[in-house]
Amino acid sequence: MTEEIRALKASVDARSATQDASQKSQLNPTQTASGPAVADLMSRVDKLDADFTARLSQVDEQLAGIKQEISASHAVLASRAAQARKHAKHLHDAFDPARDPAAPGVPHALGSR
Repeated sequence: MTEEIRALKASVDARSATQDASQKSQLNPTQTASGPAVADLMSRVDKLDADFTARLSQVDEQLAGIKQEISASHAVLASRAAQARKHAKHLHDAFDPARDPAAPGVPHALGSR
């Protein structure tokens, strides 16, 4: 009985070995035909990756320039706003008797006239 089991095992191993060999022989023509195609695709992917990296660096440089322009314009606008606040002492149209005490309609202390 042990001999029969060993013989069956040997035949199963032989069949699996022949199946593996036949599968490998079937794959080899496909692999050799697709080898250049895969290499071509890999080179395309590498080129696209390099192009993407180059364009991304260009966009980063443009963004940095835009940020500098924005910060410069903010500084200019802030200085203009500070100057505008400095010159505009009276922003209202109401009568201010302190500006011209002799103007008509200036209130006087009681009994001064």
